[in-house]
Amino acid sequence: SGQFVYDLLPLDESRLLVSWEGGVDLLEVETNTPDPDAAPRLLNVTPTGGGQALDVALSPDGALAALALGDDGAVLLSLADPRNPQVLGYASTPGDGLRAALDGETLYLADGVCGLRVFDLADPTAPQEVGYWSGDYASDVTVGAGPDGERLLYLADANRLLTLRYDPAAPPLSPPVPQSPDPADGAGEVPLNLTLSWSPPPDPCNPLIYDVYLGVATEPAFIGQVGDTPELEVSDLQPARTYYWRVEVTDRQGDRVRGPVWRFTTVSASFVDTLPPAPPPFLRRIQEAPLPIGGLAFLLIAALGGGLYWRRRRRRARQADSEWYGPDDGETTGPPDG
Repeated sequence: SGQFVYDLLPLDESRLLVSWEGGVDLLEVETNTPDPDAAPRLLNVTPTGGGQALDVALSPDGALAALALGDDGAVLLSLADPRNPQVLGYASTPGDGLRAALDGETLYLADGVCGLRVFDLADPTAPQEVGYWSGDYASDVTVGAGPDGERLLYLADANRLLTLRYDPAAPPLSPPVPQSPDPADGAGEVPLNLTLSWSPPPDPCNPLIYDVYLGVATEPAFIGQVGDTPELEVSDLQPARTYYWRVEVTDRQGDRVRGPVWRFTTVSASFVDTLPPAPPPFLRRIQEAPLPIGGLAFLLIAALGGGLYWRRRRRRARQADSEWYGPDDGETTGPPDG
């Protein structure tokens, strides 16, 4: 049905599942026919709605099939009616689903650079990731059993062939505990609008969900949830207050860890200056005046010189008036003749 065939899987002696770039075909191969060159007969076409169906895996009882879809993860098919496969659900992965293996109610998916992913299929319509293994480049996986009946996985990882033991009862691997907060624990003079951040940095193969708690109480309240990037912007904090904050982390498997409580203190309030601006200094007023500085200086010097001249003239006039009176008898004497 497509342009490129990726995988073939025999269901029984006369039927084949054939994966291509847009789905899977069910073919019937006639073994007891007088024409040895008879072409397989197409019984059913099941579109997967995803990308390239790179690999087909079958459960031991033949009731379930899994198709690896590259960057779309994997799709599960019900083979309860072998002549009419039905899509049940999808398993999302952070990498590229390259090969699949089924063992009872468990799906194993070789996910390229993101290693091996393990899904629980108790509800095949909603597969739940329950474990993972990080390697170099997981390109293929198959299921086997050890001498004591333990479940073994054989994984092609880059240039190595690995044997892994999967124990569903093993304790879960907790996500990383948040650390290295910014602002630092106990920091002061923190602005009222800021970005809270923490480490470790995001891992594309193990994306996390962060629940952030912030408040003035020692047990802060929930304020928001972020994914992928470990940071959250906050604003309109109160001045001169001590805030407490922490982060809780949840991984793809649903495991959760609570980080420590950190604290910081915001800056003091800054009030707007309501006083009018100070008047310009004297020199600036002179520069802003329409009269040039040189002209103003000339006027000041002329006024000073005129004042001195007027004062000297008045003093001479007083001395001349005093000569009209005699010094002894007070009689008036006229001015000299001529």
